[in-house]
Amino acid sequence: MKPLRLLIQAFGPYLERTELDFTGFGPGGIFLISGPTGGGKTSLLDAMCFALYCRATGEGRDFAGMRCMSAPPELDTLIEFDFTLGDSVYRFCRRQYTYTKRSRETELRETHECFLLDGDGRPELLAGGSALSVTHKAEELLHLNYRQFRQVIVLPQGDFLKLLRAGSREKGEILRTLFSAEVWERLREQFREREKFLENEARDAENLRDTLLRQEGAQDTESLEQSVAELEKELSELITRLDQNGKKLSETETRLKAAGELLRLDRAAKEAEARLSETSARAETLEKSAHKTDHMLKEAAELQEKSTAAARERERLNGSLSQLTAALDASDKAKLARREQNNLKKELETAQKEQEDITKRLEQGAEYEGRCREANLRLPELLERRQALEGQCAALEELARRRAALTEAEKALKETEAQAERRRVEWETLSLRLKEQEALLRSSAALELAGTLEEARPCPVCGSVHHPAPARNPVRSALSPRELDVLRAGEKGAREALSEAQGLVKARADSLKTARESLSRQEELCKDGPAPEKAAALLAEVTARAAEARKLAAQLQKAGSRLEELRARREAIEQERAQKMSRLSALNARAGELERQAEGALSRLESADPRALERAIKEQETLADSLAKKAVSLRETAGLRAQELAGAREALRLAKEAGAAAKAGLAGFRAEHPDPLDLPALTKAAKDLREESQRSSQAIGETRSALRSRRAALGSIRELDQKISGLSARFSRVSRLSRALSGSNPMKTPILQYVLSVTLDEVLVSANRFFQRLCRGRYALQLADCPRGGGAMGGLDLEVLDGASMLPRSIETLSGGEQFLASLSLAFGLSEVVQSHSGAVGLDSIFIDEGFGSLDSETLDAAMKALALLQSGGRMIGVISHVQELQSRITNRLQVTQTPEGHARAKVIIP
Repeated sequence: MKPLRLLIQAFGPYLERTELDFTGFGPGGIFLISGPTGGGKTSLLDAMCFALYCRATGEGRDFAGMRCMSAPPELDTLIEFDFTLGDSVYRFCRRQYTYTKRSRETELRETHECFLLDGDGRPELLAGGSALSVTHKAEELLHLNYRQFRQVIVLPQGDFLKLLRAGSREKGEILRTLFSAEVWERLREQFREREKFLENEARDAENLRDTLLRQEGAQDTESLEQSVAELEKELSELITRLDQNGKKLSETETRLKAAGELLRLDRAAKEAEARLSETSARAETLEKSAHKTDHMLKEAAELQEKSTAAARERERLNGSLSQLTAALDASDKAKLARREQNNLKKELETAQKEQEDITKRLEQGAEYEGRCREANLRLPELLERRQALEGQCAALEELARRRAALTEAEKALKETEAQAERRRVEWETLSLRLKEQEALLRSSAALELAGTLEEARPCPVCGSVHHPAPARNPVRSALSPRELDVLRAGEKGAREALSEAQGLVKARADSLKTARESLSRQEELCKDGPAPEKAAALLAEVTARAAEARKLAAQLQKAGSRLEELRARREAIEQERAQKMSRLSALNARAGELERQAEGALSRLESADPRALERAIKEQETLADSLAKKAVSLRETAGLRAQELAGAREALRLAKEAGAAAKAGLAGFRAEHPDPLDLPALTKAAKDLREESQRSSQAIGETRSALRSRRAALGSIRELDQKISGLSARFSRVSRLSRALSGSNPMKTPILQYVLSVTLDEVLVSANRFFQRLCRGRYALQLADCPRGGGAMGGLDLEVLDGASMLPRSIETLSGGEQFLASLSLAFGLSEVVQSHSGAVGLDSIFIDEGFGSLDSETLDAAMKALALLQSGGRMIGVISHVQELQSRITNRLQVTQTPEGHARAKVIIP
């Protein structure tokens, strides 16, 4: 991975948009990141790490910790990082911005994106949305997590000097974190938990087996198997006994059924004989009363003839009643026709009056229509005149309004200019105070550092042991962070208020100019018109006349339609009168004819009383119905007696046949069963056999249930025996491995301590390649010879093998420069091992955040040779330092400077 471009804004001390191009340093160049202390050199590395993992290199700070403190809310925090990886170019973007809701409330939002750039620089989105998804994409591409990236790409000297001097326990914690070695500790714990789990599983299986044996009352598996065999034998005997008892019960039930059938046949024969006797007596009685039936039929015929005569008389009387009804109906119709004739005469008189009234209304309507037509012709002229007068009045009103608007605009402009001046004074005061406080804030970092400096002790920043001019307390005290935030907010509000007031002054000046131009145009427009009072009077007069004309014109069409309706109504009345005259003549002729018909019919009838005729008809109808009902009743009675006699004869025949059949069936059954059948004895024997079968079935069920339970228990116990055997074998294997991982092995070393010691050996092999080059082969790092074993972390202490004496030395005996070279070598070696262990792709860049100020000239030459050794492998190397001598040795630079406001700026310098 090699950086190509870095873009930051409102990030750390970098307020302004800063873009750095790394391509000028070449594919394997070395460059210096230089600048004042606290100026923002390390923040450039923070930005690269933040773009990839959304965390800075220091304490893993997020957006809240890395945003520029003096950045206004509307300025976004932006980080873009382009780099090459193999033949591909990638871009990682992180952004935080302020979002304003509809409710005017604000909230911070973030965007996270990863792109693949093609040859023309066009981006293709690879990941986006959440910060975690983009971080996962970085881990996928680099094969390094955040912690490993810090150690492989960015080498902070302090961490490795700490690793160099740390004891075994502390060194073990550092290496375990760096190489994720806690996986071996988790492996040991997992095997220990697995051992305990298998032990508990085996114990639970044994307890369950013992419980099952106790429930079945057995001492062991063999006794339970013997109990199962005994139950199987007992069940077989019970089933045999039940089968034998079933055969006896079947034979007894067969004889019991035969005894019951014999009893039934005997009863049936006796019942058939009794029915035959009863049927014979009834048939004899009915034969004796047969002559009464003939007498009933003769009497019914006589009654039917009398009923027919009464019906004929009723029909004759009905005819007379119909004639009388027709005569009375004709008389009523004649009277109705006379009344209708009188009504028609009255309607004709009413129609005559309506016709005269319509003629009068037609004359009046024609006059009104003429007036409406004349008003319709005058209306366009009146409307045109009114429109002209309205335009003149509106122009005069607009002239007065524009004069008033000009006065208001002049007044508003004066007020706005005064307010803008007040805003300007307020903003200048707050701005000056804010600049003073920010200058005090920038000096506070140097002041804190100066408080920790001691003569003859190296500076943690530059490494110098002399401190001729440490920072001093300022005359004025700085505000607290909360008070400074309040001051910034006040300055921003004053600046926005000033901008708003200045904009308002310009807007109102433009409004005043527009009002003057508008008034001039309106005065030119109204100079030839009438005075306002005269124009208003003329408008009122013309408006009234136009309203009256419009009203009459609107009635023109309605008046014409009404005249047409009246003319049509007059014609309709004339037609109705002609029809009614014709109808009147026809009614007169019909009434005369009906009156003559009614008089002739009434003269032919012997009685003109309809009620008397109706009573006579009713009497004849009642007599006919009564006689007919008596005749029907007699015939039905005679028919029933005849049917009853026929039925008795048939029943007698059937009873004789049934008696003969019952006797024959009884005789045949006795012939088939000559042995005596004792029904009570057979019933008792069958009952006893059923009870015996029931007891046997119950015993079989209980035995089967007990056998099923013991078989299930036996199967479960056999499965548990197999499970216990398998668990014991697995427990033995896991227990051996668990003890070996915990230190019960020939080396007496736990797995974690062993892995860390092997890893540290590998790191030392790689580190010594650099260390021997830097110290000209005199020194080599190695593990100190100390006892191992036990659960505590040990065997990780480092010492130095001195080639001059071939004896080991303590790290503490090295000089400060030699310790720096040792820690730098350890950093290089650890970087290579971390990269190889993580499976990372080729990482062709490294940044050293190092205090080179503590090195003498000779040691500095050795350090530069080590860097040249790394550079020869094709790596791009960036060194962070403010040491002046390095600037003469490394000409390619990223120069970091500070603005007067204390913000950082960076630029690429290539001579």
